[in-house]
Amino acid sequence: MKWLKFLFVFIPISIVLEVIGFHNPLVLFIVSCLSIIPLAGLMGEATEEIAAYAGSRVGGFLNATFGNATELIISILAIRAGLYDVVKASIAELMSKSIGLSEFFVEIILIPIVGIKKGSTAFFVDGRLSQRDYSLFLA
Repeated sequence: MKWLKFLFVFIPISIVLEVIGFHNPLVLFIVSCLSIIPLAGLMGEATEEIAAYAGSRVGGFLNATFGNATELIISILAIRAGLYDVVKASIAELMSKSIGLSEFFVEIILIPIVGIKKGSTAFFVDGRLSQRDYSLFLA
């Protein structure tokens, strides 16, 4: 966690870049991603500390809740931006993970279906369907 503390400097940098209207979205995205990393580490440490005092059930509940916090935040921002397909894909991915769809299911069942539906398999990498492509298929 010590090296993560150096990444805290990207939090104010990302805020300042957004406020001044910085026009390079790639740089803004990279700086914002770097600012999220130490916050995620801090959230993990806080969850572990709470679990040490409150018990493993509370710690597990908080871990599961904070684990989905990024999806919730991204979904809210995507809805505000009108990116409804992104939200549908995110929800489909969460649902597939929660019901335990395995990679075997994705590779054996969905690859032929997506190939038939799309008419080609040009988006496959090394013959495998990525999680992103699977989520887009479900949306």
